Amino acid sequence: MQESPVEASSEKLHIGAETRSAEPHLITSKPNWPLEETQPQLTGLVGLAVLTLAAVFTAVVKGAPYFDSLFAKMPLSQVAAWDSLVVAVWGWRFAILSSFVIFAMIAVEVFYVKSYRRHFNFNAPKPLTQEAWSRIGQRGLALLCCLVPITFLYVFLGEYSFYEINYRAKWYYAHFHTFYLIMVPTLLTLCWPYFWLLERYGKEDDGLNDELLTAARWIHTPLAQIRSGDPEQKRVNAHVANFARTLVVKFFFVPVMVSFCAGNWGGWEFRAHQFLVNLATMKWDGSVDVALNFHSFAFAVYGYILLVDVSLGLLGYLASSRLLDTQVVTAEPTLFGWLVALLCYPPIQRGVTGIYLEYSGYDIWPETIFRNHPTLAILATCCSLLLMGIYAWATVAFGLRFSNLTNRGVLCHGPYSVVRHPAYICKNTAWWIEAMPSMFSHPGMIPITMMRLFATNTLYGLRAFTEERHMIREPHYQEYCKKVPWRFIPGVW
Repeated sequence: MQESPVEASSEKLHIGAETRSAEPHLITSKPNWPLEETQPQLTGLVGLAVLTLAAVFTAVVKGAPYFDSLFAKMPLSQVAAWDSLVVAVWGWRFAILSSFVIFAMIAVEVFYVKSYRRHFNFNAPKPLTQEAWSRIGQRGLALLCCLVPITFLYVFLGEYSFYEINYRAKWYYAHFHTFYLIMVPTLLTLCWPYFWLLERYGKEDDGLNDELLTAARWIHTPLAQIRSGDPEQKRVNAHVANFARTLVVKFFFVPVMVSFCAGNWGGWEFRAHQFLVNLATMKWDGSVDVALNFHSFAFAVYGYILLVDVSLGLLGYLASSRLLDTQVVTAEPTLFGWLVALLCYPPIQRGVTGIYLEYSGYDIWPETIFRNHPTLAILATCCSLLLMGIYAWATVAFGLRFSNLTNRGVLCHGPYSVVRHPAYICKNTAWWIEAMPSMFSHPGMIPITMMRLFATNTLYGLRAFTEERHMIREPHYQEYCKKVPWRFIPGVW
């Protein structure tokens, strides 16, 4: 029987992995648990449920009548104080509600999945010797050595500009500025009990999986030894380089995701509250009225989908810990893999793909299409929402392991049980649907719009290829490719 192109391609990737496996410094993980247990579905579903309740809460409570009803029952002397408290707390609603989501997901991992057992054994405590306390101090020093240059770049780099806040940095990264000023002291406080747990209950390994300890020791290694070419030193160098790439991933994506998250919380509130306000006065006299009402509803649903995607994605970047088995195993090792991924995100996207690949300013079809072609608009929007819903579902499936350019374990449930890149194929197909009105209203723009869409599709196809090339070295991913042979379209490709 002739092999399919997908099987042939997978075999080439597998052969490439076998060739690279001879390298003494190749970083791989060989989990001793089944592929299906890497990331349980329940973690993401619980996060989705709590996030949905939080989203509904903000949409309903956002209106002034709720607060007015509370104030009306209070003595005038207390209204001003209560008003100030409500305003202060309400200003932090996104952070507070997001913390509920991540705590719920962590509770699932700790109390139900008990993923900590993969790297910790709380039934076999180890003595805290002088060497153990020294290792705790070394980890703390290495963490500080990581935070200092990162903070320096955030403060003085023009894009983020803590020090000399330009208009864009003040507007786009305002939430990230606050987030970072809170997270750094929190991290420097919580790291010590975590390092203590590592020494007291952490399972023994070859030491290289303890990135901070490896980095601390590498810093004190003479340069001549680092460049000696010794196989063991090359293995250590590879782990330190991998850790450095992991830090760059977080440095780049966390500010973007925090900004996305804050923007989409606000967008959801506006869209959902607007729909709720208009609901009582909606008319249902004919197909046009139904279509316009559906447009308002779909506008809110789209905002909810984006909120789910970026919120759970951000929590994945933040929840990186061996205590939850959500640590980064490997970060993308090739420059090309980094390039095709970063081209899809600001600030690089704004300067490159934002000019040459931008094709539509709409989330869903504009209101005029719903008015003039109600049936077509409803059907097309339903298809778009379905595709974007699957795209968000793919993020939910990651639970606390979502992250670009990294290997944090292999998924095989949800949409990933059908194709290997469900998010990419659904999002790119939805973009074609969303771009149709601009092409039909401006026929002269059809060629350039189609070229931009094809270029965008090609970019995401390259992302899929580089991700598979990175992941195929893992035994779990090789097993996954056999179970799910199709990259984008089941039974076809």
